[in-house]
Amino acid sequence: VLSVTIVGPELGTADAYATAAFAMGAGGPQWTARLSGYEAMTILADETVLTTGGFPDV
Repeated sequence: VLSVTIVGPELGTADAYATAAFAMGAGGPQWTARLSGYEAMTILADETVLTTGGFPDV
């Protein structure tokens, strides 16, 4: 995992979730998909970009 970005209503919570998802490595995207009220973008080492359904267009 190269990067994890989380967006949601509480900045501190989003930051903590992003840190946790990054630390999870390959399991992070599945975990972020289950977060209620938060959306995620994960960039993998091969530059694959994974987003949850409600992540804003960039």
